[in-house]
Formats: sequence, C-alpha cells, structure tokens
Amino acid sequence: MSNLSTASRAVRGSAIRDLLALTARPDVISLAGGGAAAAP
Repeated sequence: MSNLSTASRAVRGSAIRDLLALTARPDVISLAGGGAAAAP
C-alpha cells in the first residue's frame, strides 16, 4: 500500500464544513446570523 493511501485514511473532515452542511438543511434554523436566507 502506498504512503498516500495510508495517510489519507487518517484525514478527517473539517468541523466548519460539517457545520455548514447542517445549516444547509431545510429543517435546521441557523441562529448564527451569517448564513444567507433561503429564497421564498
């Protein structure tokens, strides 16, 4: 197995990216104040 594939198994996702994915869900109301409002 190559070093790249071994190292890539230890890579975790970004916490910010995970939070932004949650706020993109229509059933979640974000109180952060920085996200764009959904169009009516």
